[in-house]
Amino acid sequence: NGLVAEPEVHGNRVRVLLSPERSRMDAVGRAQVFRLETEVEGRLGEWMPVGGADDSSADRGLVIGGSRSEAGSSTAQFWLRVDALD
Repeated sequence: NGLVAEPEVHGNRVRVLLSPERSRMDAVGRAQVFRLETEVEGRLGEWMPVGGADDSSADRGLVIGGSRSEAGSSTAQFWLRVDALD
């Protein structure tokens, strides 16, 4: 499991290819590899949004003698910053 980041710098801009990977062995000993690639672009030294996750739920139902309503949500955002080394 891991993340590979391949940056390309063009002047004061950077493009980064991100490849998170997860692998495991199946029941018969073969490697299963799960990979996703995404690309972000921005200026050197500035934070760039990579992605995020939003998990929201609502639970509504009837209860004897009344009603019930519950709602909840959680979010996660991922950011990346690339600085030039002197």
